[in-house]
Amino acid sequence: MHIGIKIKQLRISQGLTQQEFADKLFISYQSVSNWERQKRHPTAEMMLTMIETFNLPLDFFIMAHDKIRLMIMKKI
Repeated sequence: MHIGIKIKQLRISQGLTQQEFADKLFISYQSVSNWERQKRHPTAEMMLTMIETFNLPLDFFIMAHDKIRLMIMKKI
């Protein structure tokens, strides 16, 4: 699964708009939009920031799709 899809699923599971998600990470909503549309990718540092901000497992961005879906569904 692409990183952008994982980011979008995470954002939606948190009930956040792109702007709200971006505000939590101190970035622009355009960055979030570009990630979700797979136009650009977040840096490794930004992925670690997302992991810390949203209390995700360290392997969140490399986990299989089904494992992520289960994890996100448990949070809802």
